[in-house]
Amino acid sequence: MQKYVRRLPSLKISPYFIIFAYWFLIPGIAVELFPGCGSRLAKLRPATPPQEKFDQAKALFDKKKYFPAIEAFKSFIFEHPGTEMIDRAIYYLAESYYFTKDYLLAENEYRNLLRDFPYPRSLFSIETQFKLGLAIYKQSLPAELDQAKTQEAEAEFHSFVETYPDHPLASKAQTMIEDCKSKLATKDLKNGLLYFRMHDYSAALLYFEDVIENFPESKISLEAQYFKGFCFFQQKRWGDARTVFLNLKSQDYNRLGNYKNKIEEFLFTLQKKQIE
Repeated sequence: MQKYVRRLPSLKISPYFIIFAYWFLIPGIAVELFPGCGSRLAKLRPATPPQEKFDQAKALFDKKKYFPAIEAFKSFIFEHPGTEMIDRAIYYLAESYYFTKDYLLAENEYRNLLRDFPYPRSLFSIETQFKLGLAIYKQSLPAELDQAKTQEAEAEFHSFVETYPDHPLASKAQTMIEDCKSKLATKDLKNGLLYFRMHDYSAALLYFEDVIENFPESKISLEAQYFKGFCFFQQKRWGDARTVFLNLKSQDYNRLGNYKNKIEEFLFTLQKKQIE
């Protein structure tokens, strides 16, 4: 009698499965069964040298592929914390966060670099201090809201100018200081205008005078002086109002813009009131 032989169906194995098994499945099983061969299997896939890994991350950064660059620099920092390129990696990680507008994480990495590699340990530390101020400034809120971050950024830029007055970035830091001051002045001016519209002229005057005292060179100071005179006018303090408007008229008249005609109208009205 012919024996019955059961034939198993033929298996079709994908070449991709073979590759996967060769590189991942078989080595993994071998390590579990024979722990001693783990180190020998690791030699089959040598780690990327630090310089090559850094260059790969930097190439992504240079191509403005900031999100992949972030992951590449984070991997480099984790795997090679003691290399001489670590400060550069932290700097470019911070820059990558900055260019993706993740300013809080950028601030954190800038601070990490300054903490671990202060000047002169790293050539990136000077520029990092300037960029720290920028990252903080980028987090500041609109002028009518809380300005704690604006004040913090201004302090960082002041520190930079005082520490590195001859550095090429010092002039840019000074410009940022003026931007911070302008934003803070705008905050006080808006507060003053709020009280002015509420007819609380005494409270409004406090804010206008604060702008005039703390930001005397800004254009916003001229606006604050105008509304200071307006407050005096509303309080029927004719002499004080006339003094303010005459002082405004003696300044660079071209800077007053639309306020020029209004100042003349106030002075004309005040002159009539004095005659009366």
